[in-house]
Amino acid sequence: MIHSAAVVSTPTPLLADFLVHSDLLGSFTIPAGSALDFPTGLLGYAESHRFALMRAGTDAVFWLQSLDDASLVFLLVDPFTHFADYSVDIPPNDAAELNATDSSDMAVFAIVTLPATSEPGSKPTANLQGPVAINLRLRKGVQIVCTDGDYGIRRPFDLAAGR
Repeated sequence: MIHSAAVVSTPTPLLADFLVHSDLLGSFTIPAGSALDFPTGLLGYAESHRFALMRAGTDAVFWLQSLDDASLVFLLVDPFTHFADYSVDIPPNDAAELNATDSSDMAVFAIVTLPATSEPGSKPTANLQGPVAINLRLRKGVQIVCTDGDYGIRRPFDLAAGR
């Protein structure tokens, strides 16, 4: 049985395969139990709680597609692959919300902003100050705010370099 995001309007667990409609990625199906729950949404998108995480061709680049809004999709990167000096501590409140008891269950991603122009020298930027932390075992995520460190929200990088 396949459910559609257009039909399901409440953030409930996905107990069956789920047909996702994405304005950017088209339609695809995710397996039952694979949706991610963001109880407080993402910064600026508090109304979207359910997401699908899909690899975008490499081990270090992913799509985070909202299951609640077909037009909401984020490009994510593994910041540790692209920024050798990057480190992040998950704040205690966020760690508790994620039930982050085993670091091997955790993944951290940076949200990417692609350049608005294709001019030579234009580079994508990564938000290293507001990474997304996900407990992969529990399928639960939060966007955290890093107050220590001087990483910034628009750090330029070479997206192809992490491949």
